[in-house]
Amino acid sequence: MAEGLGPRALCRRRPPPPALPLHRPPPPPALSAGPPRRLPSKAGPPLRRRPPHASPPRRPPLHRPPPPALPLHRPPPPPALPAGPPPRPAPPPPPAPPPPALPAGPPSIGPPRRLSPSTGPPRRQPSRRPPLPAASPPPRRLSPRRPALPLRRRPSPSTSPPPPPAWRASQSPPRPSSRLSTKHPLNCSPPAWGVGRLLALPSTPRKIRGASRSRQHFQDENEAKIFLQNYDQTAQVVWNKFMEAAWNYATNITNENLEEMLHKEMEKSQHTLNFGSKAQLFNITSFKDPVIKRMLRKVQNMNKAALPKEELQEYNELLAYMETMYGTAEVCLQEGPCLLESELKELMATSRDQEELLWVWQGWRDAVGRPLRGVFERYVQLSNKAAAINGYKDMGVLWRMMYSSEDENSTLREDLEHLFQELQLLYLNLHAYVRRSLYRHYGPKYINLQGPIPAHLLGDMWAQSWVNILDLVLPFPKKPLEDITKIMKVQLWKPQKMFEEADKFFTSLGLLPAPPDFWNHSMLEEPYDGREVICQASAWDFYNGHDFRIKKCTKVTVQDLLSIFHQMGHIQYFMQYKNLSMIFRTGANPAFEEAVASAITLSVSSHKQMLNIGLLSLQFQDSKDEINYLMSIALEKVAFIPFGYLLDLYRWKVFDGTIHKDIYNQEWWNLRLKYQGVCPPVPRTEDDFDPGAKYHISANIPYLRYFLSVVLQFQIHEALCKASGDVGPLHQCTIYNSKLAGKLLEDALKLGSSKPWPEVLKNLTGESQMSTRALMSYFKPLMDWLVSENVRHGEILGWPEFECIFEGREKEMASFLGVKLKTDHVKTLQWALLVMSFLLIIMVLLLGRSVYIMHKRLIIQDTETYFLGMIMEPHQAARAQWVLLIFSILMLVCSLSLAIKMVIEWRRPAPAPSSPEEVAPARPTLPSCRSQRSLLSAPRRGQLPGGRR
Repeated sequence: MAEGLGPRALCRRRPPPPALPLHRPPPPPALSAGPPRRLPSKAGPPLRRRPPHASPPRRPPLHRPPPPALPLHRPPPPPALPAGPPPRPAPPPPPAPPPPALPAGPPSIGPPRRLSPSTGPPRRQPSRRPPLPAASPPPRRLSPRRPALPLRRRPSPSTSPPPPPAWRASQSPPRPSSRLSTKHPLNCSPPAWGVGRLLALPSTPRKIRGASRSRQHFQDENEAKIFLQNYDQTAQVVWNKFMEAAWNYATNITNENLEEMLHKEMEKSQHTLNFGSKAQLFNITSFKDPVIKRMLRKVQNMNKAALPKEELQEYNELLAYMETMYGTAEVCLQEGPCLLESELKELMATSRDQEELLWVWQGWRDAVGRPLRGVFERYVQLSNKAAAINGYKDMGVLWRMMYSSEDENSTLREDLEHLFQELQLLYLNLHAYVRRSLYRHYGPKYINLQGPIPAHLLGDMWAQSWVNILDLVLPFPKKPLEDITKIMKVQLWKPQKMFEEADKFFTSLGLLPAPPDFWNHSMLEEPYDGREVICQASAWDFYNGHDFRIKKCTKVTVQDLLSIFHQMGHIQYFMQYKNLSMIFRTGANPAFEEAVASAITLSVSSHKQMLNIGLLSLQFQDSKDEINYLMSIALEKVAFIPFGYLLDLYRWKVFDGTIHKDIYNQEWWNLRLKYQGVCPPVPRTEDDFDPGAKYHISANIPYLRYFLSVVLQFQIHEALCKASGDVGPLHQCTIYNSKLAGKLLEDALKLGSSKPWPEVLKNLTGESQMSTRALMSYFKPLMDWLVSENVRHGEILGWPEFECIFEGREKEMASFLGVKLKTDHVKTLQWALLVMSFLLIIMVLLLGRSVYIMHKRLIIQDTETYFLGMIMEPHQAARAQWVLLIFSILMLVCSLSLAIKMVIEWRRPAPAPSSPEEVAPARPTLPSCRSQRSLLSAPRRGQLPGGRR
C-alpha cells in the first residue's frame, strides 16, 4: 500500500540506510556440475558448448534498470534462477575491504514506503546491488541429466561494469532550487533535499502493483487523510515563503523584489498543481467523512495554477504589471510636484473646487486606466482558460462557486439581484437628497435635478463612498457633528495609538491580543525613506501561526481609525483559525470575513463607544443628532451598495463574453448609470479604461464580498448586540467589554471555512440566509426622514434624464433648427449650410443671366417659348423667370442669415451661474414625489429599465 508523500512520513517510517560498499564484490564461483547449455534465441544460431577444461565464465548479477518515472519505487527482487538440480555449494568469496561512507547526495524522489522485517532497509543503488547471502538461495548448477531451461540474454562477460559514482546523471533527481529553504517544518532531522523536493513530485500518482490496487488506493479514506496531511505540511512552508516575497514587494517596489515574488508565485502554483492533480484522482463520492470530502474539493480547485507553465508565468507577470502600474501611478502638475494615490484621494475628499476635482479625476484615469487597456483583454483570455481547465465555463462562474454549492446552475445571480432590489428604495431616496444638496452648492451648471450626479463631485475617487461631502449634505447644519479628526489631532493621536486602541477593543471582548510579530513587522505608516509602496490597506496572514501583519499608510483621521478597526478584525479572524488545516484558513465565505471586520466598526462608530474612547464631548443625542449621525453612516454604507454590486457584475459579463472588448468602457458607464446614477464629468472613449482605475480590478480581487458584507455585517452586529444584552436602537449599540458577545464571535471565527457558510451564519445569528432586515432596521429613522424631505421638495427618484452636465456643456451641445446636437455635428451641418448658400448664389447669378438673355431674345422674336415644360407666351415666360429669380434671391438671403445667426449664438459666452441661494427652491415644473406606498407598488419614474434606453 502506498504511503504518504510528506516529510512527516519520511521521518516516521524510513530508517536510515546502512552504509553499503561502493566496490563491486567478487562474482560467485563457477558452477562445476557439467557444462551449462544455452538454447538458441530467436535472433541467432545456438551457442557452442564450453570446453570441459575451460574455466567457467563469470556470471554477472542479474540487472534490471529501474522502472522509468517511478522515483523511490522499490525495484523488483532479482528473478529466480531456472529450476534444476541442487548445485554444489560455491566457495566463499574473498573478504571485501571495509565499505567507505557514501558521499552526501540527495535521495531519489517519491513517497516513502513501509519496510517489512524480511526485506530490510532500502538500497541506494538497486541497479548494482550485491547479492544478499542471507536472503538469496544458494547458487544452483544445472544437472547434465536434464536439458537446461532457456535463460534471459545477459550482457557479455567481457563488458566492464560502469564506474561506481554515488549518483548517475540519468538517475539523479533534479536539484532543488537555491531559493528554496531546506528548513524542515517538523521536529525531526531534515532530509538533505529539503521541502523543495516535494514541489517536483509528478502530478500523476504512482502505480501500486497493478491497476486494481491503484483504484483501491484512490478510494481509501485513510490514504486521502495521509495525502491531506502531506498537503497541509508542505503548503504551510510554500505559502509562507510566497507571502514573505509578496510582502517585500508590496512594501518596497523594486525589480529584484518583483522577480523574487514571481519566483515564489511559480513555486506556490506548482505546489497547488501537483496536489490538485492528485486530489482529482480520489473518488470523493465513495467517502463517508464530510470533512475529508470538503477538504479534497477545495484542493481540487487549482485556480490559475492549472495553466501551462509558460502561460502561468505570463499570467503572473501580467497581474504583477497591472498591480505595479496602479501602485506607482502619479499625476503631475504642469509646474509642480507629482501626486500619488493617497495625496490624490485627500484632494478629492477635501477640495470643493470643481475644476480641481475634475483635474484629479481625469488625471488618475489617464495615468492608471489607459495603460491597462491593452493588457486587460489578454488577462481575460488567460483567466477563462484557467477556469476551463478547472471545469468551469468561465472565471465568473469559478468566482461565484465560492458562495454557492457545487451546482454550476445555482441561483446566486438571482439572489443578488433580489437583495439589491430590496435595498434600492433606500439608495434612491439617499441619491435624490444628495443630488439636491449638491445642486444647492454647485448650481444648475453642474447638477441636473432629473439626471445622474457627476462622479467627481461626490468626494471619492470612485464615487463609492460619499462620507467626505457630509458637510454639504448634513440634514441639520445648525447641529453639526463633532469633528473627530480635529479632536484626534488636538489630542496628539499617532498611528501607533490608533492600532493600540483597536487591539484594546478586541481584548475587552475576551479575544486574542495582537502578537509581538504584528508590532515588529507591520507597516503602520507610509515610509519616508524613499521606498515606493502599495498603500492600499490590507491584512496579511503568513501561515506560520504567529506572524500576522497590516500594511496601511495611516493618516490621523476618523476614517482611518475605523479602517484600522476593520483591518484588526481580519487579524483577529486569522488568529482564531490559525490551528485549523491550511485548507480551512479562510473565512466561511469571502464576504463573511469582511462582514465580521465591518461589524466591529459599527460598534466602534457608535456614540457610546466614541465617548468611551474620549473622542466626543456631547453626552446625549437628540433626534436631530441621530439623523445627522445616521446620515454619516449611510453615506459610507448605503452609497456603496450599487457600486459593490456592479463591479463584479461588470467582470462577469466580460468573462462570459456579454461585454465585448470593443465596448469595455462604454458598458462600464452604462452599468454605473443604471445602478448607481452617476456619470463621467467629461466625455469618455474606448481609448480610456476607467474600470482599471479601481485597485481590485488591477489586482484581480473579486469584489462581490464587499457587497454581501454590507448585508451580513448588520446581521452579525444585531446578533452580537443581543448577546451583549443591549436592548436599545441598533445604531446606538456597542459590544465593548462584553465577554458573551466575544465568546459568540470567537466560536464562529474558530470554524474558519471548515463548515458551510450557512451553518456558520446560523450558529452566529440564528439565520441561515442573508437578510436585509437588520440593515433596514438600523437605518429606519433616516429612511423616514429622507422620504418626508424628498416629498417636501418634490424630488424625482431616479434619473430620467441620462445626460450629465459638466463644465463647457454649452460648447459641447448646440442647437440646430431647434434640435440639440453634439458640437461636431452642428459644425458639420453649418458648413454644409454655408456651402449650400454659396451654391445658391451661383445658381441665382446664372439664372439672372439666363433671364436677361432670354428677355432680349423674346423682344426680337415674338414667338411661343417653354418655361418649366410649359408653352407660354414670351412675355409670360419672361415674367415667370423674373419671379423665380426674386424667390431664389430671397432664399439666399434667408439661408445666409440663418447661418450667420447660428454661428453668433454658438460663439456667445454662457451667462454666469446663479448663486446657490437663488437656485435653492425646487423648480415648479417638477412633478411631486408620490407616497411611499405608491413607490413600493408602482414603477418608479427614475428607475432604469433592464436594457439601455
